This record gives sequence, C-alpha cells and structure tokens, in this order.
Amino acid sequence: LVTPGGASLSVDKLCVEPDGSSCTVVVRAEDIEVHAKRLDTETMTGVEGRVVLRLFEGEAVYYEVDVAGFERRLRVACKSGAFAPGDQLWLAWRRDRIWVIGEQTRAQD
Repeated sequence: LVTPGGASLSVDKLCVEPDGSSCTVVVRAEDIEVHAKRLDTETMTGVEGRVVLRLFEGEAVYYEVDVAGFERRLRVACKSGAFAPGDQLWLAWRRDRIWVIGEQTRAQD
C-alpha cells in the first residue's frame, strides 16, 4: 500500500484493496515494536520514524513519532526509554497484524 504522502507499507496479500482505491490501515498499538535498526523480514515489516516526544508514565515510555508520508504522528509505548526526541528509530509489526479497511467495508457499517 502507498499513503497519499508517499509512504509504502507492506501488508499480507489477503489484505490488499484494488489499486487506486481508498482505504484505512489499522495496526494495534500493542502490536508495534520499537527498534534502533530496520527490522524487515518475511513476517515483520514497518516504517522508519523520528521521535518527537518521549513521555515516562510508570513502567511504560510513550513516544510520538513522525513518519514521512503519514498524515498523523504514531504513538507507541515500550518499556525502554532509550530513544530521545530527534532520534531515528524503526517501528515494526507482524505483517499479519495489520488490517486494511476498504470503502466497501466502511459502507456496510
């Protein structure tokens, strides 16, 4: 899939909408892993981003991350506070944990 901003996302072939159709992509926050380096394998995919905000809340650290080609910042949580604002990181998730919701699906709701 390609976002209107030009970011490419790899998804499971069962999730693909017809070329040129509008859709929404959903990844649950708890399915997103934070890594210092690219993690792109047969089962994992993701995007590179830049930390804009880091918040410590109890046992979790929350990050807001700018990703080129995304309209909104991504919010992720992890146990490590290793990344500071301005740091580059890799947000990864399993390819089978991304949902694509097309116009047809939304019209039925």
